[in-house]
Amino acid sequence: MKRVLLIAVIMMSFMTLSWATIIPSDASILINTAEVEVSLENNVQKDVFKHSAFNAETNSFDFVTYEEIEKVQIYGKNGVLQFQLPVHANKVRIDLKLFDKGDNKLGFIIQGHDMIEYTGVKVK
Repeated sequence: MKRVLLIAVIMMSFMTLSWATIIPSDASILINTAEVEVSLENNVQKDVFKHSAFNAETNSFDFVTYEEIEKVQIYGKNGVLQFQLPVHANKVRIDLKLFDKGDNKLGFIIQGHDMIEYTGVKVK
C-alpha cells in the first residue's frame, strides 16, 4: 500500500511540473506604446491573435485573429461590463475613447472557443 501511494505522489508531482512549464504565470505583452499597454493572461493566447497593433493616428486598436470574433466585450477599470460589440469577422478596430484611464479589460468571444479570451488594457 505504501508503494502505491508513493508512486501516486511521484506521478502527481511530475504531472504538476509538466503543467507548470506549459502555462507560464507571467502575462505577455501584446502591445506596448507610450499611450497604452495590452497584455495577455498567458502565452497560450498568442495562438489566438494573428496581428495586433495600436494606431496612434486614429487612436485605435487593431486586432486580427485566426478564427472569427463573434463579440468583443469591454470592461471598465472597476471590472463592470461597459460594452458588448458584435463583430462576426476576424478583424476588429476598437477606438481608445471606449476605455477609461487606468486598467481595463477586453474579452474576445471567438467562434469555436469554450472560454472568453481576456486581455488586460492599460491606458496610460
